[in-house]
Amino acid sequence: MLTQLSTVKTRLAIDEFDLTYDAILTNAISFRFDNETNRTLARTVNITQEFDATDTTKGIILKSPGGTRYRIKVADGGSLSTEVVP
Repeated sequence: MLTQLSTVKTRLAIDEFDLTYDAILTNAISFRFDNETNRTLARTVNITQEFDATDTTKGIILKSPGGTRYRIKVADGGSLSTEVVP
């Protein structure tokens, strides 16, 4: 199923005029399309995407095979740790 950026932003409760995450969301939509159609389009070859997580109370959350959710954290020295997310 194809989706549009506006649909994703609505589902994530992101204001349609907030452009902060547009690049990352567009890449995610494109990746899903490529994955579901088993294609790699030229626009995604050798692409690098970075995002700056400046709020220390938020970050990347991963779900373990057992269903526990963990947030990845980084200390000032660069060491990584996780914390359980309820």
